[in-house]
Amino acid sequence: MAGWLCPHPWLPKIVGLIRAGERVFTSPQVVLLLTRLVLEHAPDVEGDLNPRAAGAALLAAADATTLAAFEDSDVSLDWARNDLFYSRPDAKLLWGRSERMWLEIAPRVRVADARVDVGETILDAVGVPLGTYMALGAAAYLKCFRAAQDDWNEGYWTPDYIGEVREPPEVVQGFVASYAETRDWFRREIEGITLPWDFTPLRRRPLLRHGSDVAAFSAYFLLEKGTDGIYYTVMDHLRDRGHDVLTWTRTFGRIWEAYVCTLLDEALPGERLIRESDLKRLRPGAPACERVVLYPGRALLVEAAGKRITLPSAATGKWEDMERDFELAVVDKARQLSGTIEWLAEDPSAVGAEPGEPLRFLPLIVLPGPFPRVPPVEARLRAAVGRDPRCRAMRRLSVDPFLVLDGKDFEMLVGTSMLGASAIDLLDAWQSSGLAAMSFWNWITSEWRRPRGWPASLERASERLLDRATELFVHDDEG
Repeated sequence: MAGWLCPHPWLPKIVGLIRAGERVFTSPQVVLLLTRLVLEHAPDVEGDLNPRAAGAALLAAADATTLAAFEDSDVSLDWARNDLFYSRPDAKLLWGRSERMWLEIAPRVRVADARVDVGETILDAVGVPLGTYMALGAAAYLKCFRAAQDDWNEGYWTPDYIGEVREPPEVVQGFVASYAETRDWFRREIEGITLPWDFTPLRRRPLLRHGSDVAAFSAYFLLEKGTDGIYYTVMDHLRDRGHDVLTWTRTFGRIWEAYVCTLLDEALPGERLIRESDLKRLRPGAPACERVVLYPGRALLVEAAGKRITLPSAATGKWEDMERDFELAVVDKARQLSGTIEWLAEDPSAVGAEPGEPLRFLPLIVLPGPFPRVPPVEARLRAAVGRDPRCRAMRRLSVDPFLVLDGKDFEMLVGTSMLGASAIDLLDAWQSSGLAAMSFWNWITSEWRRPRGWPASLERASERLLDRATELFVHDDEG
């Protein structure tokens, strides 16, 4: 399938015009807004196009749409959504996480509904074996990214030949069916969308069928679709067929909890790590968080929450929608941490602390992400936890303010702690640096002067996925 991965033919001309004009738009969100408008309004013309007239019209439409959407909005909510939109992980880190979480950990997670098989559910949704699906997605992303890097300065991308795939045609077609749709489909899906953060159709199908080729809108949407987006692909598949999606959201929650606990168990010495099963054995019937990590006079309590941000929070709703999402994700887990702190504070020696030595607690909640680390969100979360009667232990003097990390923050924390830096010292340094408003990932990559990294197990997992992606294709020297 020659030239199967290239951008929509209108976009390079329009982006080139924008960048060459008096007004410069560098925001991917604005470029994607133009993409949406192209799909909805541009005539079906391949050759004789007046790009200057089209560009001017689209700039005017983009301005009108954006201004109308922001005119009566809550600026702080848009601030949070902007942070959500741009909170994008490193590609290799995301591949490593997905390889481990979906292929290694998910198959062994037990779910409450014994009729649900995680592997079969995912296979039904993506249409091809998951390992192949992820490898094809990684290859598509790399082809798109390289084309963008090579040709961006000239304002256009050229069709990129991906080569002959070793997989049977039905596997390739199954992959394309999950990733790509026609222009008519996009027009139907986009009709009526005016909000500046709503790119649901482009995220569900990041490739456009364009004649015999497939065009790419966004390298990031390609990356997301074959990694974190697997969750949403399964969700859409179940919802479209009238199935209950609640079982799937609970199943993903268990997969995420198992992933977080696996990274901690691999990173930390056993004598300092107390598992949830140990806590339940010590105090039957009492609340127990996922992991407690002991340090001299300190205890780091970790709780994983597999809640994903919903579309109303990210694009279409109001503050109430975001608060509802975070109540399920953060406040509920804060109650679990508070209940654990309450009985540990009474008898710290039960978990191996020195007899008679009081413990100071640092509660940590780990979300898949992205998490909008902006003051309005932080303030609302702390207020919600502060007024919750089941979080009373969080208000003790011996308890530090709770922290929320998303997946890439947590992976960086674990990886750097494996290089010899204590996890709790890293969190303390971040919070006392005066830069606590930025994400842990941004802080440690820009400010931390010691070695930093991410878990070697994720590096190896990422390499396995990329090896499979390479092996899928027949190279030129093979004929």
